Amino acid sequence: MATTENPAKPDTKELIVTTAFKLFSQQGYRDTSVAQIAKAAGLSKGLMYHYFTSKEELLKGIFAHYQSETVHKMDWDSQAPPLENLKKLVDLSFYYLQTQSELRRFSLLLTLQNTVSEELKGMIATGKKQWEAAFEEIFQFLGYHQPNAEALYLSALLDGVAIRHLATGNYPLSEVKQLINRNYGLTPSS
Repeated sequence: MATTENPAKPDTKELIVTTAFKLFSQQGYRDTSVAQIAKAAGLSKGLMYHYFTSKEELLKGIFAHYQSETVHKMDWDSQAPPLENLKKLVDLSFYYLQTQSELRRFSLLLTLQNTVSEELKGMIATGKKQWEAAFEEIFQFLGYHQPNAEALYLSALLDGVAIRHLATGNYPLSEVKQLINRNYGLTPSS
C-alpha cells in the first residue's frame, strides 16, 4: 500500500534532519543507511529523497542547519567591551559541551572520517575559521601582540577540552571553564 505522506508538510524536513543527526551521532555516517533514517523517522525513502537527493546532501543539510544555529548564537554587540564578547564565545563553547554533546561528537566524528567529501570538510573548516576569526578580532581589540596565534591557541584549547569531555564521562568542565575565564581575565580576581 502506498504511503500518504505530504511532501509539503513544513516539519518533515526538520524531522529528517534531526533523525539523521541522531543516527549519525550514534552509529556514524558510514554505518547509517537512508533506509534506517527513513524507518526511524516513520517516512518512506522516496519522501526522504524528495528533500535530500543523497545521503551526502542530507549530511550537508544537517551540518548547515547546526552551523547556522551556532553562527546566530555567536552574534555579538560590536559596541560591547571585547572581554564581554570573549566571555560570550567561551560561554557558548561550554554551553555546547554541556548541553549539546551529540552535536560536538557528530562534528568530531565528521572531521575524523575519511569518507566525508572534500566539500563537507570545507564546510567544517569554514565553521572552525568563523570561531577563530571571532577570537582573533577580539584579541586584536585587546591589543594582543599575536592575535592570530592567540586565537588558534584558544581554539585548540577548546577543541582539546571537547575531546576530553567526550572521551570521559566525568571531565571537570566547570573547573576548566573557570581556569580559562581566569587566564583570560573574564572573571573578577579573588
